[in-house]
Amino acid sequence: WEPFEAHDGVLRSPAVHTQLAHAFGPDHRWSASALGLYGGCPFRFLLERVLRLETLEVPQEEVELSDLGVLAHRILRRFFSAHQAQHPDEPLAVQDPAQARDAMRGTIAGAFAEWEHQGLVTHRKLWELARQDLEENLLALVDYEQAELAKTGLVPRAFEADYDLHVTLEGATEPLHICGHIDRVDVLRHVPPGEAQPYAVYDYKGGGGASPNAIESGQDFQMPFYALGAAAAVLGGLQPPPQCCGWAYYQYRQPVSLVRKVGGNTRYLSPDAYIRSALGWAAAHVYHIRQGRFPVAPTDCSGFCDYGDICRHFPWRAQAKAGGEDDAS
Repeated sequence: WEPFEAHDGVLRSPAVHTQLAHAFGPDHRWSASALGLYGGCPFRFLLERVLRLETLEVPQEEVELSDLGVLAHRILRRFFSAHQAQHPDEPLAVQDPAQARDAMRGTIAGAFAEWEHQGLVTHRKLWELARQDLEENLLALVDYEQAELAKTGLVPRAFEADYDLHVTLEGATEPLHICGHIDRVDVLRHVPPGEAQPYAVYDYKGGGGASPNAIESGQDFQMPFYALGAAAAVLGGLQPPPQCCGWAYYQYRQPVSLVRKVGGNTRYLSPDAYIRSALGWAAAHVYHIRQGRFPVAPTDCSGFCDYGDICRHFPWRAQAKAGGEDDAS
């Protein structure tokens, strides 16, 4: 029943604190994934981002889902960039449906040919099946984009846009340096003079996406950081400042849809409220990381974890030990 100690990921050595303060100091570039990793499981952050332990990967013939995700993002960026070059600030609906589908097929063929040329293909038959599946999904996305997203009045403006920001938090003595890249930024086409430019951000996903509730609990930062990054890197310099009207995960696997939507008439908080919550949690996480606090107390330990073999987590044990700490928060 003793409090968490070094074997549980709580490091109390002043020398270690000095090293952590240096490694994760004011110049450290924080990503949404790193902060979300700490929020979900501080001990895993220690193993993965501090000690930099790597898992042993077993060779397999199946097509990696991560490879298909990279290809999907590459194809969507090229497809919509080509559309934007031909039809600036116009929805995909301005194109003939058959032509749009043919353009998507051509983009898919080019991306897969490049991948094959690099020798990254394993089992040929499985690769062909994976390609057919992805092509069916992305053609369905073209149909969804023309039929549904055209109704929003938003048009695609930027794809895989990089952002690198210094955000000053309320009450903080130093700015937080955050960086990353945004899958997609859409803007409202017609904005009256003198009004703020509304915009939305999307993250392409093969399925699902983090619940907005995860932002409130400090486990997810992606979409709030997307919103901040888009305002600065894509729409910076506008007066009045642009206004995020919402975000969503753009599920490109069938059934294609926007999921976990924030903004508009939803049951969730406003984008601004989630941004404030995310920044508050980010400051707290950075403080605890520098203090060497990586307790074995994950928020959810029900799924597979690469580090399960070296983790001493048991729910009853973590609860008992957390209860023994005066500064458990």
